[in-house]
Amino acid sequence: NYSGSIIRTFKILKSIEECTISGIENRLYTGSEQLQNLTVKDGDKQLEEGTDFTVSYSNHINAGTASVVIEGINDYYGTLTYNFAIRIPDISGFKVINRGTTFQKLSWNKVNHATGYQIFNGSSIVKTVMGSNSTSASITGLKPGCGYTFSIRPFVKDSVGVYYGKQSDILSTPTIPEDGKITKITKKKRSCTV
Repeated sequence: NYSGSIIRTFKILKSIEECTISGIENRLYTGSEQLQNLTVKDGDKQLEEGTDFTVSYSNHINAGTASVVIEGINDYYGTLTYNFAIRIPDISGFKVINRGTTFQKLSWNKVNHATGYQIFNGSSIVKTVMGSNSTSASITGLKPGCGYTFSIRPFVKDSVGVYYGKQSDILSTPTIPEDGKITKITKKKRSCTV
């Protein structure tokens, strides 16, 4: 025969997957680690990092897709993984500041942390400008009185690869004709008659 009792205590854990996660946003490239100001809530209770969960990151420096992993600890278990983008800032202020019969000088606003900029005429790269602080360039060897369609994009080059920002809106602009008069511009073929 047996008698008596044994008492054991145990925890009832809750899955971190049942919690609400907020504050995860895309980030702009800076060359440094990109961390999130995230919040984890179990109903109305806000959980504490280091007490209820841990946070780790991967691929969160270079431009591209980064990941943040939230793992439950102590009274919580399980993991949640979220992806967020690290993108190159958009370029702005792209314009013509001077032109002649065979050249056009373009300018734009600086993009912080950019390695350089690529200038397009149509779909072709016509000039690569190195340096984040470079904010102007002259495109030479153009035909007098012809229309050109320029655009620009910033890029970042690091130890992993090259990352490109969004290409700007197209800037349609003619050179000055030799006789001061444009008689016909055909943008599609990038040719003109003066």
